[in-house]
Amino acid sequence: MCKKLLYLVSFVLVLSLVGSASASLPAGWLHQDIGTTGGNADESGGVWTVEGDGVDIWGTSDGFHFVYQFLEGDGEMTARVTDVGTGSNNWAKAGVMIRETLDPGSTHAMEIITPGEGSGIGFQWRPSTNGASNWTGSTTPVVTPPYWVRVRRTGDLFEGFHSPDGITWEKEGEITISMVPNVYIGLCRTSHAAGEVRSATFDNVSYVGNISGPLKAYDPTPADGTLLGDTWVSMDWKAGYTAASHDVYFSDNLADVQAGAEGAFQGNQTTVFLVVGFPGFPYPDGLATGSTYYWRIDEVEADGTTKHQGPVWSFSVPSRKAFNPIPADGGAFINPETNLSFESGFNAKLHTIYFGDNFDDVNNATGGAPQGNTTFDPGTLELETTYYWRVDEFDPPTTHRGDVWSFTTTIPGLGTIVQNRWNNLDGTDLNTLKDSVNFPNYPDETIVLDEFSTAIDSADNYGGRINGWLYVPATGDYTFWLCTDDQGELWLSTDDDPENVVLIANEASWSPANTWGTGTQQSDPIPLQSGNRYYIEALWKEGGGGDHCQVAWQGPGIPTREIIQGTNLSPYEPVQAFGPNPGNGASDIKQTTVLNFKAGIKAASHEIYFGADADAVTNATTGSPEYKGTRNLGEESFEPGKLEWDTT
Repeated sequence: MCKKLLYLVSFVLVLSLVGSASASLPAGWLHQDIGTTGGNADESGGVWTVEGDGVDIWGTSDGFHFVYQFLEGDGEMTARVTDVGTGSNNWAKAGVMIRETLDPGSTHAMEIITPGEGSGIGFQWRPSTNGASNWTGSTTPVVTPPYWVRVRRTGDLFEGFHSPDGITWEKEGEITISMVPNVYIGLCRTSHAAGEVRSATFDNVSYVGNISGPLKAYDPTPADGTLLGDTWVSMDWKAGYTAASHDVYFSDNLADVQAGAEGAFQGNQTTVFLVVGFPGFPYPDGLATGSTYYWRIDEVEADGTTKHQGPVWSFSVPSRKAFNPIPADGGAFINPETNLSFESGFNAKLHTIYFGDNFDDVNNATGGAPQGNTTFDPGTLELETTYYWRVDEFDPPTTHRGDVWSFTTTIPGLGTIVQNRWNNLDGTDLNTLKDSVNFPNYPDETIVLDEFSTAIDSADNYGGRINGWLYVPATGDYTFWLCTDDQGELWLSTDDDPENVVLIANEASWSPANTWGTGTQQSDPIPLQSGNRYYIEALWKEGGGGDHCQVAWQGPGIPTREIIQGTNLSPYEPVQAFGPNPGNGASDIKQTTVLNFKAGIKAASHEIYFGADADAVTNATTGSPEYKGTRNLGEESFEPGKLEWDTT
């Protein structure tokens, strides 16, 4: 929310400084009346007014009359909205839209609108993609003109406030956006007829901090994180607003680039490009395959001493070996119908693939038939089996032997998750479900799903829950997305115990199916361990109209965002012991500790096995030395005595 308001008030300020909208725009302001015909923007006497006649850039119902600016720097800006015009259709709004490009069809970063008379909409901010309506924020008017807005920026964090009097301020929300956006400011989303003039007026604009163009270099080519397809590259960037020259740092040593070390300094220059990896330029013998390179541009102003340190960007040159295997190396719970794929090694022309369930056989294999594809279909695999594979890359006349990768197929019982519904609950407030006397133990309906996604537009006036166990394919950080209609919450446990759940994402209003917001609907990266299972639960409340609940994820072994598939899910049916404490894989445990667990729901007693050999414990029987006795129900603990240091 707050970032768009920031641009709104910064635009008002600059117009008040330049005298009139028809005068030449100050540095940093690039366009006016983008993509529209008709309408006008005018400033006189410290008051800025924008009008639109319904002629649009997206369709017959929308009109935009804006100026656009790149903006960077911390600061705080304040303005008063004195009027939002009325008409036969009361959807005129003063506002701000931020997009990645000037193309009207490009991705939103954020949209903020303030209410027209009778609009029924207050301050809103919309992190969204593909033009989808992923609204968060107020749904009823919080103030009517005249009112004040204030936006504070600290780094990538934007905070928005409103006030009816300019004295008492209330925070409306915050959002983090790490981009240099294009900004549309003025009269937005007007739904009036062509020829019907709507207007918005602003005054009392003030600011502290920087409202100029970006001072740092931005928009690097190759883009940050690029996988480069060659051993040389011509790099370029866009200059900071006040830059007269550029200090360039480039190295394969990240610490040197971060520190601006002498070994990484490639000189000061006035041009905005640099060639590396080519004779006569830095790294004349070419960039090394299998390496990552880092670069930074510090912008130097005309006085020669004022500098603006830029961010560190990177790109990589592929290894000559095959890399990036899917499934990920060491992956678990892999679908037995999976196809294998990998990234081709640098300059590789053919690939020889070796595959089997014995490490030594795959490691020692020779003489395979080469192929041109970077995929392999191993056929239907066995459950609970570890497989190994290797890809040798042929770059004539050299063969580059690949590493041996492994993965383990999924266990029996995975493939579904359970949806429950509580019917005849009116409204969209999720608390209506939580407060129901029948929740959570007495649902009206139970539906088995083969992925973490419900049917779309199936019913009205109900509350829903999807819960079960999530099985992680590889160790690393995972990001989750929640998409519900209407309000929803996504909870994830730190282990397989529901008592340890944490709220990781929520939907405050609703989102169309298959849209993935970047605000509260997206979780922070969450570290999860391969081979572990975690309790997961989504709740949502449906009022009327469309309805759905969908959860997607991305992380190691899940290279692109996708709805969680049934092969990584199972119903929450804890017939086995669960919730171990210390947790599975825990480290730095005291030598004298008590092991605790939770009983399976049908347990009458517990047989406990303990030892330092995983296979021995897995295969132990009551006749094995690992057997430590039987406990009655209610005795869910074991004291192993004093344990050895540095032992699993």
